[in-house]
Amino acid sequence: MAQQPPPPPERKRLPTAQELSALQKDTDQCRTICVIGHVDHGKSSLVDWLLADGGAMPPRLAGTLRLMDDLPDEQERGITLRASAVSLRCPSPLKTSTKDFLLTIIDSPGHVDFAHDACAACRLSDGCLVVVDAVEGVRVQTRGALRAACAERLKPLLVVNKLDRLRHHEPSEAFAALRRIVEAANAALHEACAVNACSPTYEESSTFSYQSIIFASAKDGWAFGLRELAKVLRPAFGNAPITAIERVLFDDVTVDDGKVKKLRTPCSSDAAFATLVLSPLFKLLDGDDVLSEPLLAGASTTAKKKEDKALALLRRRFPLARAVQRCVVTQVPPPITALRDHVMFPHSFDEDGPALAYCAKFFENSGCVYGACRVLRGVLRVGELITVDGVEVQIDALYAMMGSDLLSIDEAPRGSIIA
Repeated sequence: MAQQPPPPPERKRLPTAQELSALQKDTDQCRTICVIGHVDHGKSSLVDWLLADGGAMPPRLAGTLRLMDDLPDEQERGITLRASAVSLRCPSPLKTSTKDFLLTIIDSPGHVDFAHDACAACRLSDGCLVVVDAVEGVRVQTRGALRAACAERLKPLLVVNKLDRLRHHEPSEAFAALRRIVEAANAALHEACAVNACSPTYEESSTFSYQSIIFASAKDGWAFGLRELAKVLRPAFGNAPITAIERVLFDDVTVDDGKVKKLRTPCSSDAAFATLVLSPLFKLLDGDDVLSEPLLAGASTTAKKKEDKALALLRRRFPLARAVQRCVVTQVPPPITALRDHVMFPHSFDEDGPALAYCAKFFENSGCVYGACRVLRGVLRVGELITVDGVEVQIDALYAMMGSDLLSIDEAPRGSIIA
């Protein structure tokens, strides 16, 4: 009897109202982040690839469609004018868990004229992706975004975007440029902590380090953190533990016959990050055959054109969504943990009190005005009575924000972003 072919993989899609409700109830499996940074540094392109991975759009359109920019003015001007939220289901990047995670993402504007929307996005989040252009570096609105993030005590993650723009530099020069960006981002972060009187504990835990940095090309859909690099470069490091490799890979070290040696000259041409990561990466983007390099060993693709082949290899080897999801899940706290230390509750937070929600902004959708809220305590249910500024009102409807669409739900547990 002929063996039946395996069934095709289930097509990715956005969660239904019932699936979303089930995911929201398991708060340990939820993460809420906003995407902030200077204008035109690639925030919406990065969100595109997360949406494509979650089934909201075809991957072939990701990076250029900017799906969250649904206003005509946003598409015409090429910038984000208002914050938009979406909830996506993503597979667990942890070996200790097989349950899916619910990742709620708020794409925010980078232009200074719409900084209030970025501040509202920060107030609704527990962590943030700070996107910085690899060539332009830390700019004015990067500093403004970091101040807003520190004001809300968010866990910041640094995304150095448009890494491919450094391909015409020598690898050692590109490595030095990346190090300067990380140093400038940390300097801006410490300045923001000082302005907001953040505690030394928060400042230390928020500093960008090997665990909280991602290098990406959001337009092309590939990215890697030091953890992803450590996994593929392990043979070059004599099969050392992955955690040990990721700690030193971005430092001034070189690898000789599997052994790590400290370099005396900062960012020299012998640095491991320059020779093992940037050099083969730039050669691949220029059309050279580098499949024998440790960075790409074992990778393959069916694309024929050199440019398509390079992008296909990088997207398969280092998918952007996986790198971001891994970093967010491991570094950003779940809502139940983050809300205990929220700045709105400087003294104490009674978790067993009545249901409580915070409205960060109002927005218009299909001729109606909605409030973008976050449930801070308890559960909100349709039909229940709540008090708004001393006035008792009934909840007629609750919605989960799915980009430009609103998904009707019956209840919203603690940590949920709703309208």
